[in-house]
Amino acid sequence: AHARAHRLRRRRPRRPGAGLGILAKYLIRAGRFADAAPIVDRQIAVNQRRVDASPDNAEMLLALSLGFRRRGEQRAGLGDYAGAVQAHGQALELQSAIADQSADNESHRALTLLHLGRVERARGDTDAAILRLQQAIVAMDALVAAHADVPVYREDLIDAEEALGDTLANRPEAVPHYARAIALIDAGIANGALAPAFTERRVTLATKLAAAGRRR
Repeated sequence: AHARAHRLRRRRPRRPGAGLGILAKYLIRAGRFADAAPIVDRQIAVNQRRVDASPDNAEMLLALSLGFRRRGEQRAGLGDYAGAVQAHGQALELQSAIADQSADNESHRALTLLHLGRVERARGDTDAAILRLQQAIVAMDALVAAHADVPVYREDLIDAEEALGDTLANRPEAVPHYARAIALIDAGIANGALAPAFTERRVTLATKLAAAGRRR
């Protein structure tokens, strides 16, 4: 996964319990998956208490869902793919209930689908991975179309197209997904919506596209 924290973008708003989530994120990105576990557990517990006190509060439900998604990342880092799928599934259930209330909520639902696709691929279930990634792309396409001025939605779509290309890497069907990711980068850089660092990302994608094209 590409480090989202290093991108120039309009960031999503911080949520209740965000401090614990940020600490867990840095531990996970440092490869300290076991150390992250109690932090993630606390993040979930804190937000579960808030949801219990205000069960119809969409902001609290989203915050709880992000704790479960972080647990999914942590479990995947330990190679516990079944646990990761379960945690991401819990996040997805919560997000699906509030997705229609805001674009931000829907973007988190789409991102969780991307995480699920990656985990399914890691555990060897290619069909499930393709399904989840296709679902993510459909949702992200709609977000980009409706909110072209929000870079994070375009960047998530680039990630999803590349992930589906990687999942299909041994098939010619990977070609249009790599090509689409490159086209999104080109358009975003041209209008200043993406950071210049995406130029390097484009080189990697072009290499993958060339390799996939040779398999046709």
